[in-house]
Amino acid sequence: MHSSVLAVDIGLAEIRIIQVNKRANSIELVNCFRHQLSGGEDDISSAIKQIITENKIRADVVIAGISSQRAIFRDLSLPFQDLAKIAKVVKYEVEPSLPYPAEEAVFAFQVHQGKSNGSSDLFIASVSKEVVASCCRSLNEAGVDPHYILLDCIALYNLAVQSFPSCQDVIALIDINEERILLTIVQGDQLLFVRNISHPNRRLWPEES
Repeated sequence: MHSSVLAVDIGLAEIRIIQVNKRANSIELVNCFRHQLSGGEDDISSAIKQIITENKIRADVVIAGISSQRAIFRDLSLPFQDLAKIAKVVKYEVEPSLPYPAEEAVFAFQVHQGKSNGSSDLFIASVSKEVVASCCRSLNEAGVDPHYILLDCIALYNLAVQSFPSCQDVIALIDINEERILLTIVQGDQLLFVRNISHPNRRLWPEES
């Protein structure tokens, strides 16, 4: 028995689509596609629909990825450790550093190890609700209903945690494409750092002959 997983990674300049089959102890790569973007949501949805239709792709689970270039990351210290209280105040604590009101964003946070003085250190990610809505519209117009929507750095984090469950060393995950270099730092089950380094006018790969 196996399940088929389709991952749709929507970047700023291209779409990457991967299909894998998950078996008990292995993952098999079935399909891999790339499409350079030249327009807005219509281009995204039409490209996704064309790839899925032409290749007759069927999947049990669909995961959508949003570029972490569209997210804002912050470290934050709070003088308490109660998770319910943290969840209530975190968006207001981060709001001064956002280019949009906190009510127009979605937030996720991870609490790092609590301190003996009762305080807590957090790693926070925020994304505009419009970015998430745009992703959903593009997928829905392509006939795709995502089960999960993740930032690309979170997908890398999940991969590291699952691949090295007992490792407590600091792991640097470096993802390079033609848009940016994504650096994600993980230690154990803690996401410590995310940084995007843009290279808009630099060709990292040689021209295809």
